[in-house]
Amino acid sequence: MFDVQDEQVLSYVNDYKLNLMIPAELSETDFEKFHTNLREVMQYIQYSSDKEKLSALLEKDNRFSRMEQNAAMLLNECTKSGLKFHESGGQIDMCKAIKDLRQEEYQDGHNAGLKAGREEGHKEGSRLGREKAVLDSIKALMKNMSLSAEQAMDILEIPKTDRPIYHEKL
Repeated sequence: MFDVQDEQVLSYVNDYKLNLMIPAELSETDFEKFHTNLREVMQYIQYSSDKEKLSALLEKDNRFSRMEQNAAMLLNECTKSGLKFHESGGQIDMCKAIKDLRQEEYQDGHNAGLKAGREEGHKEGSRLGREKAVLDSIKALMKNMSLSAEQAMDILEIPKTDRPIYHEKL
């Protein structure tokens, strides 16, 4: 596995067994073997891609409400959750951090929806304003010059495809 023959280099290399844990492959009974906040870190990592399971875990397990700061920071980094912590006595309330994140995401979505709605409303208002101005011009030409609707639209160079809109409103 390690193909170096230089004895000087090899003297700096430790030869020991390394065990890796894959949170997604751990069972519920495996989690019970942990007696530190590593349990919560591994559980959070395992369920971080399943919103419903993660919510259920946070509701039933009160250990998430008092995690050590280092464990909370590790969890946040491993999952790229973007949590902001409220520290109290060296401990982190992950439930509050997640609740705050969800509230912030909701607010961001709400604001984006409002912005999109305003833009759509502005476009629709502009379109209706243009339609009204053209309609007023058609009516004025018809009244003042005794023209038919078609003659007025010809003078205003209204495309044939748009004319049914104005016929409907006359």
